[in-house]
Amino acid sequence: MASSIFYLSSDEVFANPLHYTALLNRCHFGIVTLANNVTHLVFPKHGSLDFICLHLLNYTTQAQCEAFTGGGLSKWTLYSGIDVWTRLEVWKIPLLLLILQFSCVALAWHAYPFTLFHLLGNPENSIASLLYTLSSCQSRALLLIETYALTEPFEIEDEIRLEWKHYALILVSYDECGDCGDVASFILKAKNAMEEQPLHYKQFRKSFRKLAGDLAADRQTTSLLTVYALFIFIQAFGFAFYKTQGSDKASLQYPNGKLVNIEAHSIAYSALFLWLAPAVYLSSIIGVSQTNERIPEKLNDFRDLLETLLLGAEFPEDYARFPKIHELPRTILLPGHGHGTSLDEEMSVVSPLDYSERHRSAGIYSSNPGVLASANVALHRPELGLATRMGCHSTAWLLVLSSVVVSMEISREVPPVNNICRPLGELSALIAWLSSCLGDFAINKWARPESRYALIFWKDTAASCAILTLILVTQLGVLHRCACYSSSSGDGAIFNPLIPRVGNLLDYLFANRWLPITMCAILFQLVMAAVVSWWYILSIRVYLQRSSSKSNLKPLWLVGRYLDALFGWLERLRVDAHNALRLRRVKKEARSQSQTSEDSGPDIYTQHQMEQSEVRQDSYGLAPVSADGHDVFEDAEPPWHHIDMLDTSVQNR
Repeated sequence: MASSIFYLSSDEVFANPLHYTALLNRCHFGIVTLANNVTHLVFPKHGSLDFICLHLLNYTTQAQCEAFTGGGLSKWTLYSGIDVWTRLEVWKIPLLLLILQFSCVALAWHAYPFTLFHLLGNPENSIASLLYTLSSCQSRALLLIETYALTEPFEIEDEIRLEWKHYALILVSYDECGDCGDVASFILKAKNAMEEQPLHYKQFRKSFRKLAGDLAADRQTTSLLTVYALFIFIQAFGFAFYKTQGSDKASLQYPNGKLVNIEAHSIAYSALFLWLAPAVYLSSIIGVSQTNERIPEKLNDFRDLLETLLLGAEFPEDYARFPKIHELPRTILLPGHGHGTSLDEEMSVVSPLDYSERHRSAGIYSSNPGVLASANVALHRPELGLATRMGCHSTAWLLVLSSVVVSMEISREVPPVNNICRPLGELSALIAWLSSCLGDFAINKWARPESRYALIFWKDTAASCAILTLILVTQLGVLHRCACYSSSSGDGAIFNPLIPRVGNLLDYLFANRWLPITMCAILFQLVMAAVVSWWYILSIRVYLQRSSSKSNLKPLWLVGRYLDALFGWLERLRVDAHNALRLRRVKKEARSQSQTSEDSGPDIYTQHQMEQSEVRQDSYGLAPVSADGHDVFEDAEPPWHHIDMLDTSVQNR
């Protein structure tokens, strides 16, 4: 493979130093013009780690690199400002845009940074919490589908058969507001009690659907925007690869060109966050309420209506009223507005809902305490077993670790191969995430319930700052030092990307290794998101339901129905064509046989008619011939219909 780097020899530079003044000044050369107009070069003793200068001076060993930098193996220097900005613009800004698409609950001013810091500081718990939220909703949906299947006839209208979606969304909203009572049984009890009173039952259904429609309309699900953000994210990766591969490489003549080994670090640190794709997708499916303080009021109004209907239907008062514990707080407490109430205390109409209590009730979907099986989790949450929690954690770790492995593999392959200096950054990020995950477990197990929210907030803030600092110093040049370019074999060689064999190897790895690996990793993340969607399809139907009760998936069902009809028509066309060819061949053989042996007996067609007549006579007791001598079955199906028929099921359909 021919080198794509344009090389300018050192002899050409030194032969005309005045023409390359900027290049020589960059490398700290001194240019002295003597009295006789003779130019004299003063070679530098120290300088920054610059591949251009090392190549110009023919420095190819670790000792020469250390002598030039004057700081040993550990001294590193900044990349040029334009290179830093270009790499941030091409590789990191798409990640930032995708992070900002993550759904955040408008609970308080600090809930937004809490959600984003928890996503960056503990991605495993964020993804596992989202999966646990879907599992919780799915368990509600499965139970309600079974209940409606037992209490409702199958032939009723669709809007009644699909009421389980409304029911599930109402129960999920009660859960998120910290309700500890058995709301599901009370609503079902009220529904069953009023079924025999058409007037009250009609009003109940109307209010039931209105509440579910209001909750669905209030819940912002940004699936379309997120699909667009994912498309931009993938497109940005492809564009960055294309732009880097087609750009001018760094050389003596173009010192500001791109060095592919440095671009590899940008690829690796971007691949470290590929798990963002499924995380943002799942958060957009669940959505968030845009008027959190109004949700308790809507639920309380529905409760009051149920009580009024039951009392109007002359049910006993103790049967018609919610227990006192079902009294949801009317407002959500913001910091500096007093103290919230405990879940164990009796709540009144005016008592606020503390944000830490909302957090304990899984109101922040990406930080669900239930996924850690804490002993202090609100008791009203659906009881999910150990297998479900382990499945959530396993899937989350699979998404995160696959991104880390891809990132470390790309860094490891940058020459010199297996230099521990390069994948050390990704390993540090993994250690930070593991520490944050253990910190979450410790806080949920031993900290006081009212203190967990603040402790997790500051813990995730510290972890996120560590991750962001790691990315920033890498982009600025922490890997730009002699130790990161020294051979791991012990010979002290410097793998300068301006050396032709090293440059050619980098170009090959860039196009034939790093691009396919990264794209396959992105595809894996998207496939996992699709698998999760299929597994939690009932939850997705609950969260994405419309306020009009119409299905969001109706276009997909219509497309599937049309495709099925098209394939069925093509199959019938194939069968008919095959049968026509068979008929033509049978007739041709019959004519050929009748011409060669006219006196040898009936032809195939006549013989087959006779056999069919005998069969029908035996089956139905009918004479095969009428009084005038004509076959009574002359209008029957032709014989080729019974000869070697293919796919009769399709023909019958």
